[in-house]
Amino acid sequence: MYKSFTDGGSTTDTSTTKEVELGTLQVVDGEGGPVTWVYVYNDHASDHWFNGAVIVREAVGSATHAAGKGMAFDGILSGGTLHNDQILGVAQGVIEDGEYGWIVCKGVCTVKGDGSVAAGEQIVSHTTGLADTATSAEIDDSKGLGIALTADDAVTALMTAIIDVM
Repeated sequence: MYKSFTDGGSTTDTSTTKEVELGTLQVVDGEGGPVTWVYVYNDHASDHWFNGAVIVREAVGSATHAAGKGMAFDGILSGGTLHNDQILGVAQGVIEDGEYGWIVCKGVCTVKGDGSVAAGEQIVSHTTGLADTATSAEIDDSKGLGIALTADDAVTALMTAIIDVM
């Protein structure tokens, strides 16, 4: 499903045209070790993705899927707690609706929280593209996004986390 990519294309670039195949991976050295980025399409009709937004797969059967845009790598803002195989990753900058760009799917990155996450807690996708503290039931049900390395001190505050949704 993923394609390896090691040359060209900045992870901060966005475009209204597809520059590489959706699902292409790019591994970049980060402060906390290697960070894996995946190339995706913002399929949300009216919402831009913000720095730290949790991005999930667009529902199969939607109008965009029927049109065959990107299928598995069409994303929208998270609307709740989902299994990690439904999560594409976390945006590290603004990607407007209808744009293509790179988001982190594995490694240390910034994640926008709901104001209740403490450092060291496991996190899950939450509403409006935010992350929240995972319950033990969510962890047992493979709904983890990653682990918060810092706290989110207020609603919509950025925290540092290590994620893995590959």
